[in-house]
Amino acid sequence: MIFRIATINDINDIRSIYASVIGDKYCVWNDEYPDEEGLNNDINTDNLYVLEVNNEIVGTISIVEENELDEYSVWSDDNAKEIARVAIKKKYHGYGYAKYLVGYALEQIQKRGYSYVRLSVTDINIPAQKTYLRLKFNKVGEADMYGHHYLLLEKKL
Repeated sequence: MIFRIATINDINDIRSIYASVIGDKYCVWNDEYPDEEGLNNDINTDNLYVLEVNNEIVGTISIVEENELDEYSVWSDDNAKEIARVAIKKKYHGYGYAKYLVGYALEQIQKRGYSYVRLSVTDINIPAQKTYLRLKFNKVGEADMYGHHYLLLEKKL
């Protein structure tokens, strides 16, 4: 397995991963999210990562440039970074790749000097919740945004 920063050459593979999970019973993404602007911004700021297995990109994750969840007062510490847009290509669900992908991102965030990682996950995305709980994230709150209900999770690094 190789965890690396995504490049412009990876955009079609990443779009394919996003498309593969849209419509899944656990996913609330649609044709409008994730969008091209966010994808390009993540690549241009070196905040988009991919997981390769046998020379195939099977997953992607973003370390958000500016924390979008700061408005919520549930967080333990301001020295935090947020992860978002975690996706594993649908045909690779159930192999534990999400755990590796998030684990690698946590290492990158810690190397950047942050003490906490934050994220939001929809209340219907049970597989993702299980992954985050296995990685010792703690539920610190809940929020309604973008027309869905989310759990707010954080992890001390």
